[in-house]
Amino acid sequence: MLDNHLALLSPAEREHLDRLTVAGDRQRYLVGRVLLRTALSSATAQRVTPRQWQFDTATGGKPIVAPGLGLPPLEFNISHCRQLVVVAVGSDFPVGVDVEYLDRSIDSPPAAGVLAPGERAWLEGRLPEERAIDFLRLWTLKEAYAKLRGQGVSLDFATFEIGMDPPRIERTESGESASRNLHLSTEQVRMPDGLYQLSLAALCRKSRKPEVTVHLFREGFVGSEHGSSKLVRLAT
Repeated sequence: MLDNHLALLSPAEREHLDRLTVAGDRQRYLVGRVLLRTALSSATAQRVTPRQWQFDTATGGKPIVAPGLGLPPLEFNISHCRQLVVVAVGSDFPVGVDVEYLDRSIDSPPAAGVLAPGERAWLEGRLPEERAIDFLRLWTLKEAYAKLRGQGVSLDFATFEIGMDPPRIERTESGESASRNLHLSTEQVRMPDGLYQLSLAALCRKSRKPEVTVHLFREGFVGSEHGSSKLVRLAT
């Protein structure tokens, strides 16, 4: 099976894999790349095979499907945490995804420097016993939004503000109100090793509710018996 997975990678991906020296890093990279390719092909009903996909990098470093090659203009984003690999695929709109293990042992969630004033006030008003989980709900939403923007952790997280219940962008990093076509969603996902917080961000180019397909796989496995897919309809 390993040879079959390696055969799906491009020469550049194989070179990157060969440069990784830690076994866990190699496994995580291989699973992520294979899952991405199979998820994109699934979105095209297999009209494009996993081996046919080619990738490029947009301004800011966000990976994209290579333009100008006749490939479907799908948007995607990947997140890894512990044993979980997640790929989100949008049909024609940018997406961002983040997943974190729900660790209730966090005594004092960090706030200074990474949260906006309104977010800090919201977190301080939560029940002390739930504050760690509430922080991870908020943090994964901020990560998903930053990844949608193509900036990831290079974006100053204190410059934009997310409102909760329901999740929404109160203020963008430019200080403006968010587009009404920007949608956020967060939920808990149970895996064999525990609960994870999964958050999505999508910027729909049309006045319709975006549908994002999310593929979840246990690290180290790509076979369908170790993973699942779900269609997430983000609230308007």
